[in-house]
Amino acid sequence: MAGSRRRQRDSALVAVYDYKVGYLVFRFSLKGLFSDESTSSLPQEVLPFPPSPVACFRRHPHCAGLMALVASPKGNKIVVATDSRRTIVYDTTKSEYSSGPDQRGAKPRPILVAGQGRRRRDMFLMTTYPDFSESGPQFEALRLQGGDHLRSLPVPPPPIGYDRRHLWGLGCQVSSYFAMGQRVWLSMKGEGTYSFDMARREWRHEGSWVLPLEDRAVYVPELGLLLGFKRMLFFCAYNITASPPVIRHQWRWSELAPSKHQKLADGLDFICPGLAYLGGGRFCVSWSTTKPRDDKMGRRLFALTAVEVSRSGGGKLQLCKRRSRCYLMSPDQTRGYVL
Repeated sequence: MAGSRRRQRDSALVAVYDYKVGYLVFRFSLKGLFSDESTSSLPQEVLPFPPSPVACFRRHPHCAGLMALVASPKGNKIVVATDSRRTIVYDTTKSEYSSGPDQRGAKPRPILVAGQGRRRRDMFLMTTYPDFSESGPQFEALRLQGGDHLRSLPVPPPPIGYDRRHLWGLGCQVSSYFAMGQRVWLSMKGEGTYSFDMARREWRHEGSWVLPLEDRAVYVPELGLLLGFKRMLFFCAYNITASPPVIRHQWRWSELAPSKHQKLADGLDFICPGLAYLGGGRFCVSWSTTKPRDDKMGRRLFALTAVEVSRSGGGKLQLCKRRSRCYLMSPDQTRGYVL
């Protein structure tokens, strides 16, 4: 993994939801987060957020204000899809916003997935609650080309036996999704798992099973495994080439969350884990507290944890948790996740 180690990012983009504004994106330094030094005897403190956000995406006054955000591997582009059918591209190096094409159909609680490798400029846009009785498109593709130009491409519906008895938000729900090469995989409760080839623009039914992971998972080519969170209690590694996928290892979330001995969040639980792969078997996991900290302003905590997954000489998976850092959010900020 030496080549991957050299390509690791030294910073991470984090999207934070502010209920008065919308989504703010901050850049956090990861310097020293993967240090091998023991932290048990080091003094810990709650750090302030970076002084100003990299970008601000304001919520529409007449919509729920839910957005899906993805960042390019180098962090120089941020692509956003909103529940008001807008798309936006932000160039972090130029500090410029560009409006993309309107979405081809409404996407309540949108999901945006970027491809891997040579398809990393291709994105797949969908809604968490597809309603196949509707005539409008439930899925579409976005392609970033020519700098900040975003192109929208139609996507045919998956080969599902459509049931018009599905009710919005009740009959069908995308429970987990990830990108593997040029394919985007998604599991839908009650429908099974499908993948879409973004190059050939074809669907494939992977099986009637549903991935036992929640929300966004990450496929790691170096390990040949899919990693993500199950029931928000376990961090799991799956062999996705098997059908249904076979679990290779799982770790309790407490092995990744900020340690109690750090005394950063006594009496508070960290939930809503976000996951970003940095290369070389290294991950950045983000957390938000379930309730405000015990202070006069009622502010929540946000945390980043460095985690490394590797194989032993005998091929066994092993997880090494490095350092955690906790940050104090403003009173209007409720949750954050790493992009």
